[in-house]
Amino acid sequence: MGEIFHTTGIPPPYDPVQIVRYMLGRPLDFEPGARMAYSNLGYLVLGRVIEKVTRMDYEAWVRAVVLQPLHLESMKLGKATWRDRETEEARYHTHGDRMGLSLYDPFGPPVPYPYGAENFEGFEAHGGWIATAADLARFADAFHDPAKCPLLNPETIALMQARPEGVAGHEADGQPKAAYYGCGWMVRPVKDGQANLWHAGLIAGSESLVVKRWDGSSWAVLFNGNGTAQGGNLSAAIDPLLHRALGR
Repeated sequence: MGEIFHTTGIPPPYDPVQIVRYMLGRPLDFEPGARMAYSNLGYLVLGRVIEKVTRMDYEAWVRAVVLQPLHLESMKLGKATWRDRETEEARYHTHGDRMGLSLYDPFGPPVPYPYGAENFEGFEAHGGWIATAADLARFADAFHDPAKCPLLNPETIALMQARPEGVAGHEADGQPKAAYYGCGWMVRPVKDGQANLWHAGLIAGSESLVVKRWDGSSWAVLFNGNGTAQGGNLSAAIDPLLHRALGR
């Protein structure tokens, strides 16, 4: 955010359009295809594409086209400050209950870091949603039977989890990676064309994990804090335990 301020002179917080406009003016970190790096920017760009093509607000389109067909009612874009939180939303914590200056009230007192010290409302399409664990698991469940999926056709679902060419899907020696990033999911091929799909998320005060297993089971885990006592990610700590409970 400091770079945006020094370049534009506009103080934070920044909305998705401002972030996309700034980032698209920056040089690439490396030549396309030279290596693979996860980037949230693509999802913010996708949000703008949705608004341009559909002439609808991004959140309204997602709720109407993606969430309503699955009867998912809890999911919505979250708010950054304590006063604007949802009634039943969990309280988020960081290690040591870290404090910071609020981007949304710069002349006010310090706030708990998850409640205004991050540019949370600018995350939007790349990580600004809140939901119940049950609704996230139901979302993953929708992709178990491609022939009956109410969102995507079988060909698109196959594309979603297809192995990318080059270094994104292969090791330096050309061998296929054991796991790779597809179109919106991490993918680990298992057997007979089946795969485990998952996605994890982490922001100040929150971690999440959504898994769709090859055997028809799905789960979602939400944490209202960051990190284990040993300093690792909570999602990485619980993931093998849940796989073990179901049998690998």
